[in-house]
Amino acid sequence: MSCIRHLWKTILERAELGKLRFHDLRHTFASHAGMSKEILPMIGRLLGLANHQSTARCANLDDEHLLDAAQQVGNAV
Repeated sequence: MSCIRHLWKTILERAELGKLRFHDLRHTFASHAGMSKEILPMIGRLLGLANHQSTARCANLDDEHLLDAAQQVGNAV
């Protein structure tokens, strides 16, 4: 595990990414999957999460995507 930590630290330093964590990458992945209209159960499976509530906490949508979704539902109604 220390080998992976050392490698990760080296990558962060060379790419000048600051204190980026693996956990941050999971959140980013989940958010982009959600904004690409992937459903929570699928995002959870991709992340290896069994609980939909955990997946919902990971997948953060920006306001533009929320407004677009509200507009689409409004148009359908």
